[in-house]
Amino acid sequence: MKLIVGKKNMRGLKKVRHSNELNQTLSSIPISAKRVLFLALSRVNPTTEMDLDETIFITAHDYATVTRTDINHAYRNLKEGADTLRGIGLRLEKEEIQLISEKIGLGGRAPDYMNLNLMEYSLYEQDRGRIGVKFTRTASQYISSIIGHERKYTAQALISVVMLSTTHSTTLYQLIRKKIGLSKQRYAHGFEIDLDELRKEMGLIGDDGALLWNEYPIFKRDVLNKAIKEIEAKTEVFDLSFTVSGKVGRKVSRLLFKYTINEEKFTHQLAREGKTTKQLADEEFLESFDKLFPQADDSE
Repeated sequence: MKLIVGKKNMRGLKKVRHSNELNQTLSSIPISAKRVLFLALSRVNPTTEMDLDETIFITAHDYATVTRTDINHAYRNLKEGADTLRGIGLRLEKEEIQLISEKIGLGGRAPDYMNLNLMEYSLYEQDRGRIGVKFTRTASQYISSIIGHERKYTAQALISVVMLSTTHSTTLYQLIRKKIGLSKQRYAHGFEIDLDELRKEMGLIGDDGALLWNEYPIFKRDVLNKAIKEIEAKTEVFDLSFTVSGKVGRKVSRLLFKYTINEEKFTHQLAREGKTTKQLADEEFLESFDKLFPQADDSE
């Protein structure tokens, strides 16, 4: 799960990257835990291996500033997210295990798959208003290993992914950024996807392995339309829409998504919203964001 924070300038936002193979794992993580995970990994230096003994701390002030939530909610959400994250496991496939097989003592031979715990522990310091998380040794080595593979990453804007408040919104946004990463264009303007694949990408799978939201009209109304509304309101993705592009008989089987990516417009939108709600003016918000999450030298 290599995640890298990229630099933010006049043309772009800070990015967090992770391997495409882990999108489905991320889709299943609750919002509070996902926010803690992304904020913690935004502290990882993308040019060096992780410190195996490091505990990464996130304060309630950090969380409240980036998510623009009330400080009291931030304390509660941080603790809830850290507690949940401690129980999250990862499943690595053979190709990904190969990258770390020597380091973990497998002698270069990789099994078909591997299950590993993400976190060694999480802690909460009420007097300091912060949580701490420490990745397991194997997870740390994995995070440090996957780098530089062209079009194998989903690059998400850090502000966007932590501001989205529903699972459907975050998973659809994640899919859009994945498709952009797979495209040879810097920003793709759309993609087609089978309906079943879309539901898998969004983590809509029951405990028995069956896909959920089988009725397309309900899926469209309660999942896609609501997710699109929030994505357009809170991220750099604008003019997001979809149309039916394939059917099997009378049943919808494929959708075509279209959108535009405008990061500069998004930063201006943050400015207008901050001043309107009297929370943080854009200049103050971005300045405090940069202090919390320093610039990293990244090409995107």
